[in-house]
Amino acid sequence: MEEKISIIVPIYNVEPLLRRCIDSLLKQTYKNLEIILIDDESPDNCGKIIDAYAKMDNRIKVIHQKNAGVCAARNAGLKIATGEYIGFIDPDDWATPDMYEYLYDNAKKYDSAITCCRYFRAIPNKDTMVRSDGKLYIYNTEEAIKELVSDFTIRSVFWNKLFKKEIFDGITFPEGMIYEGTYLVHKLFEKTDKIVFLPDAKYYYYKYDKSYVNTITVKNQCDFVFAHLSRYNDLYKKYPKIKKVLLENVTREALNLILLCAQRRKEIKENEEYLKQIGKFIKEHFKEIEKLENVNKITMIKMKYLVTLSKKDLYVAYVLKVLGDKYKDHKAKTIKKRNLKENKKKAKKNISKKVAYGVSMSQLTDEDKEIFKELHNKELQILDEFVRVCKKHNLKYFLYGGTLLGAVRHKGFIPWDDDIDIIMPREDYDKFGEIAEKELGKEYFYQTNITDKKFILLFAKIRLNNTYVREPKFDGVDIHQGIYIDILPLDLFPEKSDIKQSIMLEKFNVLNCACQTGKCLSNHFLSRLLYKWYMLFPNYHLQMKRDKFIKNACKNPNTKLVCSFGSHYRPLKKRVMKKEWFVDSGLEMDFEGRKYTIPAGWEEYLKHLFGPHYMSLPPEEKRINHFNFYEVNFNVEEEKIDEKV
Repeated sequence: MEEKISIIVPIYNVEPLLRRCIDSLLKQTYKNLEIILIDDESPDNCGKIIDAYAKMDNRIKVIHQKNAGVCAARNAGLKIATGEYIGFIDPDDWATPDMYEYLYDNAKKYDSAITCCRYFRAIPNKDTMVRSDGKLYIYNTEEAIKELVSDFTIRSVFWNKLFKKEIFDGITFPEGMIYEGTYLVHKLFEKTDKIVFLPDAKYYYYKYDKSYVNTITVKNQCDFVFAHLSRYNDLYKKYPKIKKVLLENVTREALNLILLCAQRRKEIKENEEYLKQIGKFIKEHFKEIEKLENVNKITMIKMKYLVTLSKKDLYVAYVLKVLGDKYKDHKAKTIKKRNLKENKKKAKKNISKKVAYGVSMSQLTDEDKEIFKELHNKELQILDEFVRVCKKHNLKYFLYGGTLLGAVRHKGFIPWDDDIDIIMPREDYDKFGEIAEKELGKEYFYQTNITDKKFILLFAKIRLNNTYVREPKFDGVDIHQGIYIDILPLDLFPEKSDIKQSIMLEKFNVLNCACQTGKCLSNHFLSRLLYKWYMLFPNYHLQMKRDKFIKNACKNPNTKLVCSFGSHYRPLKKRVMKKEWFVDSGLEMDFEGRKYTIPAGWEEYLKHLFGPHYMSLPPEEKRINHFNFYEVNFNVEEEKIDEKV
C-alpha cells in the first residue's frame, strides 16, 4: 500500500483563492493523502469554506486556532500529521494533479528524504512563467546548502518539496516570524545526506499582494534580515567556504532595510528593538563587511545608520541611494552609447570582409547542430503563437519562400535554413498589426518601424523576448534582436509591360536600399544617381515615401498580380507573382510534425521562385545558413527572483 502523505495548508484571508488550492489537492492522482487545513482565525469566510470541504472528503482534517501566524499554523499541522511524508502548500497557490505522485515516486526511486520539484510563477494579468532548466540534480548536504545560499534555484521555501516526516523530529517553525524557509530549510537539509531536485514544474506559485511576504513593512524586512542572521550563525563555522556569501546576503537585506526605514519613518520606533539587534551584528562584523567584494565606502556609510540609528545617518543613506541610482542610470546610458559606437565599427569591418553570411552545414559540430535545433524549436514556438492569433481572428497567412520549400521537400525546415518566412495579404497583414500587441502573449514582441523606431525593414518580425540572435545588418542598432519569424505583406501589383514593371521594381529597390542597407545594390548609372538623391533626405522621410510607393503601386483590385516588395529574391521580377496562387483554398501541409496553411498555387509558385528542379538538393557547398548562428542566446537577462517571493 502507498504510504500516506500529509499536506499542511495554513489559511488566512484568502477567500477568493482558497477553493482553487483545495480543489487541486482533491484532484491529486496520488490518493493516500491527509489534507490538514488550519484556519488561523481568518477574518473572512475561509473557516466556513474548509468546514464544508471537510464534510465532502474524509481525507480532510480541519483546525481552527487563534491568530498566531503561518508558522504557528504549520506547527499545529505537524502535531496531528499521521503521514510518513509531509508536504506544504500555501492557500493562494495550487498544485498540478500529479505533483505529489511525481514527488513521491521519485523520493522512492532515489531514496531521498527531501525531494523538490520546479514551479510555475503566476502573476495576475501576466503570462505564467515556468521556473525550470529541465535538469535533474542530486545533491549531498553541503552541495545543497551551498546552492541554497548562493543561488535561487532550490529556493528557501517549503511548498515545492516533499519531506520524510522523521526529519522534522526536533524541528519547529519559528512562531511570530515570517520567512521561515530562510530560518529552517538548511536545518532540514542537514538531517539528510541526499536532496533530489527534479526537472519538471508541478507547483503554481501565485503572486498574491495580500500574502505576508508581499506585504512591505519595516517589521517584515527586519524579519527577513533576522532570518539571514540566523542562517549565518547556523552555517558559517560548519561551511567556511560559504561564509562570505552568507554575510553578503545579510548585508544586501540590511541595505534594503535602511532604504525602507527612510521611506517609512513612522514604522521605525515600533521596530526599534529589532533594529538595535541588527545594528549590533553589523557593528560586530563591520570590518568583515568592508572586505566583501561588492561593498565599497559608500555602502559602509549607508550601513552606519544601523549602528547609530540616528536621523542624520538615515538621511545620508537615503541621499546616497538616490544619487547612486542616478549615477548608475547615467553610467548605463553612457556604456550603451559607447557599445553602440563600437558595434557599428565592428559591423562595418565584418561587412567589408564579407564574413557576415554563410556557415556551411558540413562545418558544424554535433554541439552546433544542437544549437541549430534549439533555434528551430524557438522559431516554431513563435510560429504557433502567430497561427493561434490568426485562427482566432480568421486571418489568412501562408508559408512562404524557403519555409514553403522546406515543407514540400523536407516536411519541415530546410536543414540549413535558419528562419521562418510567412506572407499575408495586405488586408490581413494590417489587421494583424492592429491586434498584435493585445493578442500576442507577453513573451513576444511585434516589431515594425512603428513599434521599434530604429527598425528599418518594411515588413514585420515577431520576436521572442529574453533571447538574442545576431544579424550583422543590425550590429550597433538599438533595436529588439530576439529570435524571430518574418511576416511579409503581399501587395497588389499593376499589369504593365515587362519593361514598365522592371522600371517600377528598380525604382522601389533603390528607395528601399536608401531606407535600410546604406548601400545601392544596383550597378545601373541612373539607379545610383537616384540613390544619391534619396540619401539627401532623412531616413524617416524615406520610409514614409517607401510606404506611399507601395500603397500607390496598384489601386486596381481586379489586377491579376501581387508583389512581395519586402522579400530578398533576385532578379526582382521573382517578387511579382500571380494573384491566383495565393487564393485561400484551405490547403495545409506538414511542417515539423505540425500543419500550416500553404498557397493554393504552391507548385507554380515554387517553380517561379526556385526553378523546375526545386525538389533537387543544391550542391554541398551551397548548403549554408543565412547568418552566424553561433551568436544566439536562448536566455537573455532572465528575471531573478529572490527568496521572499
